[in-house]
Amino acid sequence: MLLLRQAGAFLVLVVVLLLVLFAAAPRVDGRPVRPGLRVTEAVRLVGAPRARPGDLLDVTGRVLKPGGGEQPRLFLAGALVPADYVLRWRDRIQVRPGRDLREPAMDVVTCSRTASGGVIVARHVEGKVSGRQAAVERMAIAAPKRVRIALTFDDGPNPVWTPQVLDVLAKYRAKASFFVLGQCAVRWPELVRRQVAEGHEICLHSYSHARFTQLPASRVTLELARNLRALSDLAVGPIRWFRPPYGVVNARVREQVAAMGYRTVLWDVDTRDWRRPPAEVIAARILAGAHDGAVILMHDGGGDRSRTVAALALALPRLKARGVEMLTLSQVRRFAPAPPSEVVVAEAHGQTSFSVTTVKVLVDGRLVEPRPLAARHEGQLLVAARPVLAALGMPASWDEAAQALCVETPRGQAILRAGSRRFTLADRDLLLSAPVFRFEGQVLAPASLLAKLTNTILTVSPDGTTARFDTVSRPFSPEPPQRGAGTSFRPAWVVPAYAAIAHEMH
Repeated sequence: MLLLRQAGAFLVLVVVLLLVLFAAAPRVDGRPVRPGLRVTEAVRLVGAPRARPGDLLDVTGRVLKPGGGEQPRLFLAGALVPADYVLRWRDRIQVRPGRDLREPAMDVVTCSRTASGGVIVARHVEGKVSGRQAAVERMAIAAPKRVRIALTFDDGPNPVWTPQVLDVLAKYRAKASFFVLGQCAVRWPELVRRQVAEGHEICLHSYSHARFTQLPASRVTLELARNLRALSDLAVGPIRWFRPPYGVVNARVREQVAAMGYRTVLWDVDTRDWRRPPAEVIAARILAGAHDGAVILMHDGGGDRSRTVAALALALPRLKARGVEMLTLSQVRRFAPAPPSEVVVAEAHGQTSFSVTTVKVLVDGRLVEPRPLAARHEGQLLVAARPVLAALGMPASWDEAAQALCVETPRGQAILRAGSRRFTLADRDLLLSAPVFRFEGQVLAPASLLAKLTNTILTVSPDGTTARFDTVSRPFSPEPPQRGAGTSFRPAWVVPAYAAIAHEMH
């Protein structure tokens, strides 16, 4: 009887030991295996149904090679284990199928000009293995080149000639920049007030028309200070520009003027109206030199300017007929907003009209100058990417062949494709809610996208004229941003983008 009890107890002990060993044995997808096996061998022995490789897909998403994708993945406690891992007691291996891989692909882009001066950008993604195409895009950008010139006048104001110049400018809705002598502004302040009231720009031309290169530094400072004092109660907005009398300047004078906060500017076209040639000659010089960005020198004081007034009456209507915009110097140099131009971007699903102008951009309170280009449509804002990225310490490089802007960001390498809605970030192909496009040599991209790439906080003023990128959150002054004002462009983070675009474009 005792022998039977001992045998029963031994049997129970053996069963318990087997149960313990069974419970502690390593398992692959819930099936026990013996320890000491390599994990790949154990997977083969148990015949795990999920231990199958992924497929190799072409750029359209179709299977190119079954089983040509990623091998099955093996996880232990949520961590990926290598194929040569040796199983130990109590290991629990989970098997997951291998992921599909997409064949290597390359972007193919072609650009062509239209008869009207626009640009057509055609893009597609081509598989390097299959040769098939996907993500076909065609974007037409009707962006005729703007010709903007700065008409500038020295040595005024003059009570005889300045009103006549202003009358001609007003007749043809032209804006100009007046380089004012301080001693003349003191005598005829009402003329400076009229220039300001009619939207013209006031600039410095010294107080007494002295030759600056022959003056000591203290006299240069005095001349500019007196010039500015004479205009301080007359001008509206910042005074940015200084033109030296006689156009005579050297490095010392330039440095001193810059240290006082002004920019020295000369001219691209000298009409030589001070020699009083016939009005037709002055007008011909204006028309011949009216290329985009040109600064044209004339005079509204310092002598008889009747021929200058007559030349303006001849040249301005012809400039208007040619579509030339006559703006202030700061507008031409993009330090101040210029009148917006309409740019039509046409895609397969329709076309969008953007209003292109400049925008005031602040980076941590520092003004980015010149003002970057900006495009707006129904409250959405795009800004020129390169100057903004450079101000944020992330200069970008332009790839002419790929028509793409490349930049290293905290989130990885970003590729902004001009003429496309596709956008690559850290090798992930994504979609944007608005197209990126080029205008006047600048790549315009959603402002909210630039903020995401640079880990900054974007705030846009309610009227859309000021955009600020901050590394810390700050309320917008003087008025807090309205709800949604800083996120007018919200990228649609769609992965992958190939199939989505291909479906949309076809």
